[in-house]
Amino acid sequence: MKEMKSDQKIMFILMAVLIISAAAYFLSSNTTSNMQNKEDETKIIFYVGDGCPHCENVKQYIKMNQIDKKIVIEEREVYNNKQNLEMLKLSAQKCGLSSSNIGVPFLVYKGKCYIGKDQAIELFEDVLGLRK
Repeated sequence: MKEMKSDQKIMFILMAVLIISAAAYFLSSNTTSNMQNKEDETKIIFYVGDGCPHCENVKQYIKMNQIDKKIVIEEREVYNNKQNLEMLKLSAQKCGLSSSNIGVPFLVYKGKCYIGKDQAIELFEDVLGLRK
């Protein structure tokens, strides 16, 4: 068997480091993604707009029924926060909705979308068993 030259050894070491680094990056990003998906499965994302009266009605319902003490609700304001607006559009797209069919309040729970006050309240009632 031939002996490796020093240039070949360096190249071999660099390739090994590159492969190990790529594998570590892939595994860590996959784990982060899985953690995010699990987190999204256990909380309700609640998109609102500043000054939106229907959003305020839903917030009052949450407060009166102490829903935020029973399940994690992450509120995201979309009128003044472009990043949140983009996340809302992406969520709507995943639910098969076009951006012309969305508004606030808009909720996402376990990959399903709920639009408007009535659907929001029905979601809370279903998740928490409050339906009469």
